[in-house]
Amino acid sequence: MRLSLIIFILFLGAIMASCFGLILGAFVKDMAALFTTIKGLGIFIYAPGIVSIFPGIPEWVGKLFPTYYVINPIMEIAREGGSWSMVYSDVLILIGIIALFIGIVGVIATKTRLQEA
Repeated sequence: MRLSLIIFILFLGAIMASCFGLILGAFVKDMAALFTTIKGLGIFIYAPGIVSIFPGIPEWVGKLFPTYYVINPIMEIAREGGSWSMVYSDVLILIGIIALFIGIVGVIATKTRLQEA
């Protein structure tokens, strides 16, 4: 059960990353700018891990970053032996973030289609 839950959360994380990549790709002009932007935004990807390393930083700071809702449930399951009842709120927030990203991708796709016509 735990392995299937981890795989499900990783699947949701992959969807979130794909949507984020589509959003980012829509606003970047060329590959060099894309790689520069990805490197610059790396702090947002690693921030929840950095926050968890230093116990003096409040946990709510990590919750400001979308990747927290992928990392925290996996850590709860793998390290603490957590179950669905322990991580469902984070997973539901992750699903909400994915829905928001999909909505943004839809708006971008619609605008792009209208500009091409």
